[in-house]
This record gives sequence, structure tokens and C-alpha cells, in this order.
Amino acid sequence: MSVNDKGIVDTLKECPENGFRMLMMKYQEPVYWYIRRLVVSHDDAQDASQETFVRIYRSFNQYRGDCSLRSWIYRIATNEALRLISKRKQEEVSLESDSTGVSLIPADNYIDFDAVAYTQLRAHETKAKLVCRLLLEKKKVRQKTQIV
Repeated sequence: MSVNDKGIVDTLKECPENGFRMLMMKYQEPVYWYIRRLVVSHDDAQDASQETFVRIYRSFNQYRGDCSLRSWIYRIATNEALRLISKRKQEEVSLESDSTGVSLIPADNYIDFDAVAYTQLRAHETKAKLVCRLLLEKKKVRQKTQIV
């Protein structure tokens, strides 16, 4: 059973609990996946989705109807996702920061020279393959122009 947004708005005004139940049935999953694309993490998407619907419920009396209900809901969802992303960025700490104490941890003197040599060898192989491919393409172009 698909309920249109006007029916949801009317029901929210008459009986908020039933209207909100209808709104959740229609928008809970799409809003979750919309937020999930923005924040990536499942847990963060659940948190932001929950906060979105709490804000919708608390502020529904501010919905004026000059935009679609869907637009209004997704604007709130976007704001919640951006708020969560901003909060997560503030929680990140740089390892170069003096407050982390990373500079107090002694460095390991071990260097795996085999791994370094292997990485350099792979880089040279990649360059050689690229040069070969370019030469073959150049040769094919020359052959095509000679035939024509």
C-alpha cells in the first residue's frame, strides 16, 4: 500500500503517531540508503537516520508545505549526515600532533631491504611494460598509415 505525501501530512496533523508511522513506513529505508551513501558506515548511517526522524517528528509543526515533504525530509537527512561527517572529522587526531605522544615512541631501526628492492623492481617492470605498450601502439599506427 503506497501512501502519498499529502495523506501523510494530513494524518500527521490529525494524529501525529499514526502519521509518523506512515512516514516511517514510506521513508525509513530510502533515507537510510541516502545517508549511507554520504557517510559510508552502517553504524553512522543508522545514527544519522534515527536523528533525522527524531528531528522530523520534533519539527513537523515548522513544515510549511512550500516544498514537497520528500524534499524537506531529504534536506533534514542531508544536514544530519553533514553534521555527523563534521563531527567525525573533529574527532580525528593527526599522528604528527604533539598531543598524541607519538614522538615519544621509539622508532624501529629495522628496514626490510628485500621489500624495498622488490618494490623498486616492480616499479621498473611497470615502466618497461608501459614503454613496450606505447611502442607497439606506435608501430600499429605506422602500419595503418602505410596501408592507407
